[in-house]
Formats: sequence, structure tokens, C-alpha cells
Amino acid sequence: MKAVGIILGVLTAIFGIYAMTVPFKTFLGIGWILGILFFMNGVENVISALSQEKKDGWKCVLGILTGLAGLYLLFSGMARYLTDVMVIYIVGACVLLYGVFSIVSGVKTYKEAKGHSIIKIVCGILSIIVGLISIAHPAAAMVYIGYLIAAALIIQGINTVILTVSVSKIVEKSEEE
Repeated sequence: MKAVGIILGVLTAIFGIYAMTVPFKTFLGIGWILGILFFMNGVENVISALSQEKKDGWKCVLGILTGLAGLYLLFSGMARYLTDVMVIYIVGACVLLYGVFSIVSGVKTYKEAKGHSIIKIVCGILSIIVGLISIAHPAAAMVYIGYLIAAALIIQGINTVILTVSVSKIVEKSEEE
């Protein structure tokens, strides 16, 4: 099982590196990518929940639901199409909201930490601009969303390898006792 987890993690990271080189194609395959990520995350959650000394039932249920959502996305053409279309606007709205909250946070903490607050406010303004551009110009957003997905794949791959190694060490320790 350890080898499978490590192989899946490495393959996910390699896929993320490839996706970084073709961000527009990555965007066009976002439904497939999210389906794979959801499925892998679901499997990872189930394995993690069941391999802990104290079993985590809620994490296992979440893993099963996430895995099923991933399978639905992989096998439903309509779900993939809607995902591809809506992701531009969802990401744009999220970045816009992040910018608003960053500005509010920066203003609230301005008296205590001026330098940090100014950085928050500037980043908030930049986030609002990027969010508005994403919503107003979806073609531009397609490329940078491809980069974001590529980064998420790389991180997911690394997390899968780390989780697999950690879980196997925990299992080995419990078997020794």
C-alpha cells in the first residue's frame, strides 16, 4: 500500500509540473483534473481515517463523498462542461472577495502593525483587480487558472507522498508494539 501511495503522489506532482507547461490546456481539462483530485483526495481521506489508531468516522465519510464526487465529475460530460464554464467566474469571485477581506483586515490592524497592514491593503487591491479582470475577461483568466491548478496538483502530489510515508510509519510502530 505504501508503494501505491508514493507512486500516486509522485505521478500527481509530475502531472502538476506538466500542467504548469500548458496552462491553457490545463484549464480546458479542469473538469477531468478536478475529478481526479477529488477522487484521490477522497481515497487519501479514507486511508488516513482508517489507518489512525482512533478511527475517524467523519473523515472517512467525507473521503467517500469526495471520492464519489470525483467519480461523478469523471464520468459525467455535463458536469465537466459546467465545471469548465463556471470555474472562471467562481475563481474570479473568490479572488475578489479575498481582496475585500484583505483590505478590511489591513484597515482593522493598521494601528498595531502599519507595515503588515499596508501590505495586506495593497495585496487586497491587487486581488480585487485580478478578480474583476477574471470576471470581465474570462480568456485571460483561463491561463492563470491553469497555473493555479498546476500548483494545486504539485502540492497534492507532495501531500500524498508525505501522508503515505507518515501513515506507514504509524502502522509500522503499532505493529511493533
